[in-house]
Amino acid sequence: MAIATFLTGEEVNSYLGSVTDKEIAQIVGELRNITGRDWVVHETKHTHKSLFGKITETFSYTVYLGCENQYQVINFYNSESDWSINGQVPANIVHAYLMGMLAGGDNYRSDIIQLKKEIGIKDEKLHKKNVALDALHHVWCNGGCESGIHRHTENVEITDEMIEVAEQNLSRLKKWRENKTFRDRYESDPEFRDEWDKKHGLLDEG
Repeated sequence: MAIATFLTGEEVNSYLGSVTDKEIAQIVGELRNITGRDWVVHETKHTHKSLFGKITETFSYTVYLGCENQYQVINFYNSESDWSINGQVPANIVHAYLMGMLAGGDNYRSDIIQLKKEIGIKDEKLHKKNVALDALHHVWCNGGCESGIHRHTENVEITDEMIEVAEQNLSRLKKWRENKTFRDRYESDPEFRDEWDKKHGLLDEG
């Protein structure tokens, strides 16, 4: 059965700071650091007085995991109880559970590191692409704003001469496309090739 509750920031800090079991406190700290997730352990002290007045103290622990705006209470299996809700358990069970999560957390950390590395590579490639577009005076926005051109590099003044060169390059690009289309058809369409060669006196009809 899933159990969820709400904890304030003050409660979380109080719970984390008041765990007297040093091993649990250390493990949950490492787990929070490795996974980046909001693991919390709450220690509860139980005072028992015997028939003869002897006082003993025991401790139980509740484990929480932050999920968006609330906290999931980890519900442990208890073979000695028919009750389906077992949020408070002894230290040895919490030790074992947190150590298991910590072992899995190493893989989780590796996945996060690899993901960050991949994102960094993609960001670097995107930056290089954007810088190349700036070098071509790519117009990001034609509204006259400062970031309309050279958005990813130092802005420079656009002169009439630069625009003229850009127009010449555009004309050459159109011509290249026209010639590429012709070459592709000439090489793939024998009928077209023969007709073109005949028209331009390149076909030997003898």
